[in-house]
Amino acid sequence: MNKDKVTPALLKKFFDKSCTERERALVEQWLVDPKNKAVAEKLMLERWKDEKQIGPASEWNQQSTLQDIHARMKESKTRKLTPAYYNRRSATYKQILKIAAVILLPLVAAGGFWLFNTSTEQTGIGLVEQVNQRGQKSSMLLPDGSKVWLNAASSLKYLPEFSSQREVLLEGEAFFDVIKNPEKPFVVKTRDVDVKVFGTSFNVSAYPDDTFTETTVVTGLVGVRQKQSETSAQEFAFVNPNEMAYFSRNDGELTIKNTDTTDLISWKEGRLRFDRTPFPVVIKKLQRWYGTDITYQGQKLQNELLTFTVTNESLEKILELMGSLIPIEFQFQNNRHVFINDK
Repeated sequence: MNKDKVTPALLKKFFDKSCTERERALVEQWLVDPKNKAVAEKLMLERWKDEKQIGPASEWNQQSTLQDIHARMKESKTRKLTPAYYNRRSATYKQILKIAAVILLPLVAAGGFWLFNTSTEQTGIGLVEQVNQRGQKSSMLLPDGSKVWLNAASSLKYLPEFSSQREVLLEGEAFFDVIKNPEKPFVVKTRDVDVKVFGTSFNVSAYPDDTFTETTVVTGLVGVRQKQSETSAQEFAFVNPNEMAYFSRNDGELTIKNTDTTDLISWKEGRLRFDRTPFPVVIKKLQRWYGTDITYQGQKLQNELLTFTVTNESLEKILELMGSLIPIEFQFQNNRHVFINDK
């Protein structure tokens, strides 16, 4: 057998994630060659027809197919998605998705899963705005039935009725459980990134006083794209369950990495979990959680890492707990401001 020939058997190994690095590179290169388009469609269709477990077409989740393709295109567990990355990979993604689209379009509604469209319908209707002050948390149902948990010191804006696209504007942090609707993508717009889904659960943290924006996926598949100027378009990066898209405002890089979602979304269950968290980050989150100004006046603890969980304790109790872990003393002023000093 020709070692450089892509066969149905090799394509099966590619999607089963059992091929070698050399075979993976060979299949990727072969898939994006326009000369192989017709054969690629035939081989991919044969591969998918072999999946006897697949139910009716309406039950075959196009999302899982896209995840399958995306999983084989990953370059590493953690990858930085710089402009160079997009330029290098965009042609590959586009060609493979075009091939997949030819096969899947008969199975899904118009405007299939991967057809990202960022247009926004302008109406004269005012926006609904939910604002949580520090120390407040809330949950709400959106017009389409999707549920949102909004964290402290956060705001969410959206139209009272969704039309061609479901779009919300987020400042701060929120957890979304989105109703599936392939014909109407759901978009979360933040200061730094756009997050696009069709039905999944995920968390977005985009506080203006942080130096980052985080998008963490619990179920489903999410597309994240860094905001660009009007003259610069960029591909969406796909984020799978138990992965986080981390955008750094300091260097402008978008990185996808594996993560444990449990601690990151525990806030919506009324728990604030710290796991080897830097002391300054702990102070910032406690301020939002309790709605109280906290000022650290010392110098020694900037690099201290703390591990503990906040449930329904008072701020005073939590500060006492912290005092058992690190050498601090604290003083309340009018119950609205706490000053912390080195002990």
